[in-house]
Amino acid sequence: MKNTKKAIIFAALAAVVVFCFIAGCTDTGNVSDENLYIIHTNDVHGYFSNNLGYTSVAALYQQMQEEGKNVLLLDAGDFIQGTVEVKATQGESAVHIMNLAGYQVSVPGNHEFDYGLDHLLELRDEMDFAFISANIFYKGTDKLVFQPNTIIEIGGHKVGIFGLETPDTAVTTYYKDVEDVDFASGEDLYRIAQEQVDYLKGEGCGIIICIGHLGVSENSKPNRSTDLVPNVEGIDLFIDGHSHTVLKEGTVVNDTLIVQTGTALKYIGLVTITPDGNLTETLIDKSTGNVDEIDEFAANISAYTHETYGKVVCMTDVELTADKNMSRTQETNLGDLAADSMMYTAEMENISADFAIVNAGAIRITIKAGNVTEYDLLNVFPFGNSIVATDMGGRMILQMFEDQTQSVPDPRGGFPQVSGIHYTIDATKPYAAGEVNRVTIDSIQGQPFDVNATYTVLLNDYTLNGGDNYPNIPLLGGTYVTLDHGLEDGLINYITVKLNGDVGEEYAKPQGRITIITNASVPKATLTPGTPTNAGAAA
Repeated sequence: MKNTKKAIIFAALAAVVVFCFIAGCTDTGNVSDENLYIIHTNDVHGYFSNNLGYTSVAALYQQMQEEGKNVLLLDAGDFIQGTVEVKATQGESAVHIMNLAGYQVSVPGNHEFDYGLDHLLELRDEMDFAFISANIFYKGTDKLVFQPNTIIEIGGHKVGIFGLETPDTAVTTYYKDVEDVDFASGEDLYRIAQEQVDYLKGEGCGIIICIGHLGVSENSKPNRSTDLVPNVEGIDLFIDGHSHTVLKEGTVVNDTLIVQTGTALKYIGLVTITPDGNLTETLIDKSTGNVDEIDEFAANISAYTHETYGKVVCMTDVELTADKNMSRTQETNLGDLAADSMMYTAEMENISADFAIVNAGAIRITIKAGNVTEYDLLNVFPFGNSIVATDMGGRMILQMFEDQTQSVPDPRGGFPQVSGIHYTIDATKPYAAGEVNRVTIDSIQGQPFDVNATYTVLLNDYTLNGGDNYPNIPLLGGTYVTLDHGLEDGLINYITVKLNGDVGEEYAKPQGRITIITNASVPKATLTPGTPTNAGAAA
């Protein structure tokens, strides 16, 4: 069914887009500019036309080629998941538009595994660019899944490029999608990187680039770009991703320039490498032009998805925020709404649940006030996760909340947005693995929390199976029930049926389910207290 759907989409688009972009076709026989230029992107997440869009990337690349410059176009992963546009084709549309733009090298990000390894390997075969990673192995072997590196000769420069994938993928991706692979981490990751540098230098490469989907987030230690670079000699440029960080001029660590452009093509990165080895980073935040073929392709994918999912299903009187720095550090109104929708879904399926948790990383976009389409709601939960009910003991619940809020006030994808429960985080206290120092659970369903009791908890199938470092319930011998409706359908049903199609003022701000103490006496974001929201109380 899915393959048929994709075939229909691409057959329709093929009638409009007949285009072949051949990278490196420009005659550069009289190049006077001896610099090497690296155009780079990361974490586009299917945002073909948002912000600058792929059309600006391609226009800049073409323009520089036409000017006779030595230029490469590279990407640091997370391009096939994140919007309805890419979900509708399981990432194939992203590969197609990157082929059109002329990308030469990319690496897998954690979200490249969201459709499973077999599908990713199929997509790799459709790529006109090298897809590389030196630290992903078939499970229990030393056999690499992907080509580890590539060498490009351009304008007298011999450039060695190797790829790395974040080991976070093992816990931030649905376990079945990565059960056949291992991700080298820590000291092994550093060793592999050094081996790649040494190999490429031995092949005569004068410039060494690592494209690593590693990031700089605190909770990715010790596998961040800033952890790896001090332990590896000889990397000239590290093109980073994963943490969605904007490094405006890059950052230099151990004589290596680390660069990253944020997410969703808000910026395009441009690194200049001079013949004497000086590297500088420029972030481009204005359109560099457009490429008609890419505009047409993006417009037709967008038209298809909006026609298919463009029906207005509800409205909201208030903006519902998914801002990453907020939703991954504190309670948000969209987090409340999403968790409430899980409770409502369970009630409609005659499952009695005590409370619901949705990991903040599952909530992807902000919904503006006004009319809301099915397209908008599907983009809130683009990963197709199920809702599951499982029984958990009080001690496990308490430890789970302690672990998932350990980085507050810094963001963490596992941060629990909730319904039916009140809890407090004392961020003035230190986190210690295996201990409960910072979190207290104030109440569940309005009743005092009992650490010795058993509660029925709603999760999604990703966190149930250990995603974002939640307890792996099946691995621990726990049982669970999968609800008939998934996260996105549950959200749509809750708003259209329970809320009568109108998200009102009750969701204007967070409802006071999470209290955060940031110093000894002043709670942070202690908003309108109220009774814990059960399946119907928020209507």
